[in-house]
Amino acid sequence: MNRKGREVGWHFDPDAWGRGLATESAGGAIARGFKAGLDEIHAVVRPDNTASLAVCRRLGMRSIGRTSRWYAAELEAFLI
Repeated sequence: MNRKGREVGWHFDPDAWGRGLATESAGGAIARGFKAGLDEIHAVVRPDNTASLAVCRRLGMRSIGRTSRWYAAELEAFLI
């Protein structure tokens, strides 16, 4: 993750969960990022957050292992 890239993330109120909003909004952000010339986009997710792990996979992101590089927690890192 040392080329031209950025992080994508999402946080929603529990009342909005399960409606596909994270997939739709993050997918739009990813498309816009690539259109703007980014080489890669990453996301980090708590390993116990099964919904967000699934969002990353639906977006076509691939797991690249765990990291605590950016936050004070061990998180699953994804890249597209």
